[in-house]
Amino acid sequence: MVNVFAIVFREGLEAVLIVSLIMTFLSKRGILNQGRNYLYTGILGGMVLSGTLAFGLYYLGDWLDGLGLIYFEALLFFISAILMVHMVFWMRSISHKIKNLVENDLQQSLGKLGLWGIALIASLAIGREGAEVAIYLYSMSLSPIMPASILTLSTIAAFSCSIIVGYLIFKGSSQLNLAQIFKVTTIFLLITAGSFLLQASYRVIEAGFLPATGTPIWDSSHFIPLDSRMGSFLNFFAGYTPSPPLLSIIVYCLFWASIWVLFRRGTQAPLQNRLVSKTI
Repeated sequence: MVNVFAIVFREGLEAVLIVSLIMTFLSKRGILNQGRNYLYTGILGGMVLSGTLAFGLYYLGDWLDGLGLIYFEALLFFISAILMVHMVFWMRSISHKIKNLVENDLQQSLGKLGLWGIALIASLAIGREGAEVAIYLYSMSLSPIMPASILTLSTIAAFSCSIIVGYLIFKGSSQLNLAQIFKVTTIFLLITAGSFLLQASYRVIEAGFLPATGTPIWDSSHFIPLDSRMGSFLNFFAGYTPSPPLLSIIVYCLFWASIWVLFRRGTQAPLQNRLVSKTI
């Protein structure tokens, strides 16, 4: 699905760009050959960390049932939505100084831990991006209309594309408009975050933790049935349901109102322009 591809591609590209920053740092100091294996060790460590989280989520979800499972899924959807929104606006807020932040962290770690400090920074960076992907993908896998095969293929394709694009950028041979790529993926991230928030509200209402606040305002099942191809797509992509509870509608409207306010307050330039032009 398109939102799976966009999310994994965005997270993968950010990870690849961070790795390229580390390689540029090592190259400028003439220690790329010595530090390469430490960098690879850190990347592997980050993958192990995120993989451990993914397996932990899977086994915990498989172990829970009844209300416990409903609350677990609601919490996971809520965390996914918060993480996704935080990622978008956090990256916007530090876009003008990310190069300096990464280089300062690398310099301090190199001074304290030697080349193992490079491994640590790489492990934490890859682990963070991988952990976010693990949480997002697990949340998406909770949808009964998303076949595991499609989820897996979309993830592999997106990650492969992010590596290719990141490599081309690092080699200076890419003419891609990264500004547009990041803008488009941001739209998909926010739409998916809203979908996660809707799914969380559905779960807590289903569990009886919050009231549905009356009968549904509308019923669009005659126009877009949930079991139709369009209904299934909209359900997975944006949390569509033909008869949404009033509480879910309120939550969704508040979500987009908050996003609008945050965008109005944010004036930083996009991450990719500065990142590519100043560091690679």
